[in-house]
Amino acid sequence: MCLEKPSSGRVTMQGMDLSRMRSTRLRELRQSFQMIFQHPEVSLNPRMTLAESVAEPLVVHRKLSPGDALARIRPLISRVGLRDEHLARYPHQLSGGEVQRAVLARIFSLWPKLVVADEPTSMLDVSVQAQVLRLMQDLQRETGVSYVFISHDPDVMCAMCDQVLWIEKGTGKLFDRDAFAKRVRTEYRTITPDYRPGCDARAC
Repeated sequence: MCLEKPSSGRVTMQGMDLSRMRSTRLRELRQSFQMIFQHPEVSLNPRMTLAESVAEPLVVHRKLSPGDALARIRPLISRVGLRDEHLARYPHQLSGGEVQRAVLARIFSLWPKLVVADEPTSMLDVSVQAQVLRLMQDLQRETGVSYVFISHDPDVMCAMCDQVLWIEKGTGKLFDRDAFAKRVRTEYRTITPDYRPGCDARAC
């Protein structure tokens, strides 16, 4: 996301080194990769209504008027499960799940190719977590977006990831989904005998 410059190595996207890119080119490219933060409310201006917040990316990047941007994004607002009555509300008037849905509407208004999701549902209760994960899966099927999921929850990783890079004690190991699920069933239950699989967006 180029929020920090790498101390070593390179970060590339579509064959381009992001850390060496000019700011104008990076701004253009940034439309194609977006981020969901662990605390989604930080993505929403507390002084802007939901309508203003979800329309903002199209106003900034596509140079649409606020009215035209909102008209274009209305089907997406409905798609993520928000209603017209939500549009006049401010972030503090929304539930955690509604805030996350608003963030998804903002992000997918630009049709990104990559979304980095940093613990996107860790602040939600289990039932809402499952709903948001299912929505993310549906949006992935509909748009072809790729996710980089950052999580400490093995159940979420099993539900959302085709491959898992497990980092432990400074080293990483790559698993496919089935191999990682097997590791979770064996090693987690060895360490914590009471462990039971929790939220699985495919099953909820």
